[in-house]
Amino acid sequence: MKIAAVMALASLAACVQPQAPDTPLVGTLSYTCTGGAILPVTYTTDPNGNTAVVIAAFGTNYNLIEEASTGGRRFSWPSDGTHFVWLVSGNVGTLLSHDGVTGSETPSLTGCKAPPPAV
Repeated sequence: MKIAAVMALASLAACVQPQAPDTPLVGTLSYTCTGGAILPVTYTTDPNGNTAVVIAAFGTNYNLIEEASTGGRRFSWPSDGTHFVWLVSGNVGTLLSHDGVTGSETPSLTGCKAPPPAV
């Protein structure tokens, strides 16, 4: 029984390490952003099977779904309204504010780095 518990914990730890852009993540990473802000990001799958994240920013949780991206990974709310966008490549991310009227995106949190992989 103890071996099974240790193996389960080891596999969970492996799931939350930063990985290649096309590798699914499951679990929560706490990114430290420029200026010291901590941004918890939970990588998950939504009820429709889409890769998704839950971002805990500015006192609220935001559910974002993965979108097509030319580099790294892009998570956004699938609407034309104002919302956040999470861009991540490797272990560094940026939280953008998307303006639903103009379509412009401005950085809200930058230089967000995930902790190094556990050894």
